[in-house]
Amino acid sequence: MVLEANTDYWRKTPHVKRLVMKSVPEATTRLAMLKQREADVAYAIFGPLAEEVQNDPHLKLEVVQGQATQWIAIIDQYDPKSPWSDPRVRLAANHGINWPAINDAENLGYANLIGGIIPKKFAYALPFESYGYDPKKARQLLKDAGYANGFDAGECSTDTPYASVIEGVVNDLAVIGIRARLRPMERAAMQAAQKEKTVKGLTRLGSGAFGNAATRIEAFMFSQGALSFLRDADIDAWYTQQIIMRDPQQRQALLHKIQQKAYDEARF
Repeated sequence: MVLEANTDYWRKTPHVKRLVMKSVPEATTRLAMLKQREADVAYAIFGPLAEEVQNDPHLKLEVVQGQATQWIAIIDQYDPKSPWSDPRVRLAANHGINWPAINDAENLGYANLIGGIIPKKFAYALPFESYGYDPKKARQLLKDAGYANGFDAGECSTDTPYASVIEGVVNDLAVIGIRARLRPMERAAMQAAQKEKTVKGLTRLGSGAFGNAATRIEAFMFSQGALSFLRDADIDAWYTQQIIMRDPQQRQALLHKIQQKAYDEARF
């Protein structure tokens, strides 16, 4: 995509006259283009490649902490025959994933760890701390739920740019006895499968959309949401009520109830 500056723009003359945007799926290729000066800017450089940029005196690693969040959706949590239907199992998984270590390895420690899917700075967001890494507690929760020997969790799908992140998740879950298989997919196929609800087991979701807590809840927690795998009558009712609520405090109370319920029941 080639963008040409409008030099007669009424606000101010653009500093950049011509901008060329290229889609380059491979991170190593993006980094090589930076080094060879075939590109001025590249994004989504993680892990060892990010360290390589950081250690190169000719390159600059710019940390962007925006409105994007990532999480794992649990597809089968409403199937009474699935281990995931037990909130103790879902909580065990949260305590079993070493997010601080994954953050250090993939994001050089720059990502913010939170206990919900909504950025803390969003309007109506109820800020939660992450559940905390505690594999001993995770194994005890699984034992209490009747899965002392763990269980087969099927696949954990993700689009390929985040395969190394999800590999860390899968490895951590295996330590506490939840055995899942990494399934990387090309991004378009991944997004189509999630929208069509054909994914199975576990799947990585993320959003960089702007808005407030309600917009994220609509997409990912309201049962009719485009990428929601929740089916909760209370959440649906509270979400519907807040749509027509004119009082900001009453609206916030409803949106907070939704977020608190999802957190208490470890729905993600």
